[in-house]
Amino acid sequence: MIKEFALQAVVMLPKGMFEPYTPNPTCFLIFRKTGRPTENVWFYNVEGDGSSLKKARKFGPQYKNDFPDLLAKWPKRETQEGRAWLVPAQKIIDNNYNMTLSSLGLVKPEKIEHPEPEEILESVAAKQEKIFDLIEEMRQFLINGGNGKGISSGWGLIKIGNEKYFKLIMGQSPPASTYKTEKIGLPFFQGKAEFGELYPAARKYCSQPNRIAEKDDVLISVRAPVGPTNLSKEKCCIGRGLAAIRCINGVLPRFLLYALRSMENQISGSVMGQGGGFTAIKKCQLKEVEIPIPPIPEQEQIIAKIEQSQTKAEQLKQLQAETEAELANFVPALLAKAFRGEL
Repeated sequence: MIKEFALQAVVMLPKGMFEPYTPNPTCFLIFRKTGRPTENVWFYNVEGDGSSLKKARKFGPQYKNDFPDLLAKWPKRETQEGRAWLVPAQKIIDNNYNMTLSSLGLVKPEKIEHPEPEEILESVAAKQEKIFDLIEEMRQFLINGGNGKGISSGWGLIKIGNEKYFKLIMGQSPPASTYKTEKIGLPFFQGKAEFGELYPAARKYCSQPNRIAEKDDVLISVRAPVGPTNLSKEKCCIGRGLAAIRCINGVLPRFLLYALRSMENQISGSVMGQGGGFTAIKKCQLKEVEIPIPPIPEQEQIIAKIEQSQTKAEQLKQLQAETEAELANFVPALLAKAFRGEL
């Protein structure tokens, strides 16, 4: 194909980009049918796509994203040391059509040095001890942390439609011509696709918003899937896939967020099988959702306990992930030791 088409670009994609379907790195090629052989090929190495590159994909500004730079360099096929190169087609042919960056001499071959198998096992054992300690801390917290009384007489059940406590804003999509990827206007969130662990990550911005959420409004997905929530960290535009719930009196935003998360299955289940071919919750249905509301001091205590437990759970997941990664290296390290004649 390189002799009959113009191979315009080879874009290298990072390991983990297609998780959970495959952990392997891959690439995509851009061809153009010109009837003439390829002269030069533009290579670009993507190291991040704006996500965590893990099985549980998380998106956000904290993650590296090379695609804006890729799109900026593409029109003129700009080059950059360690990132983008223009390679003569003949060099690819002479390299037996091997287009890995290291084989073409564009980057240094990755040198893999394995730790000793004994070191891996010692590290895993130390992490397992930390895991057991964390589990015991969490168990004791659950045993001793609560009062065991459940919803007390001081709690009231308040409907989302109660305007003394909440303001409900249903999203509405603005005209397509008013939102783009350029940072002009307010961040625009359309649905759960932009949600993160706590806050949504903006991919588009709207210059003429129809419906606006304010900072600390709770955002809830109202169209397939129904129920997932995030907290707005800034003033933003919301599309028809979301609604914003604003706490007006007697309710803390994070308490409302966690309360809705505890009821997510109940909320989504209430609209399953209602017909229409598309699962969604209407404003009148959302207004009927009841939230148990304790006094503010108790809300603060509950928020603190939830977030303390979440922190420990995240530590636990991190230790488990590190343990899995180390155990994945155990067999290669064992083989390396064996074929050094040291086993």
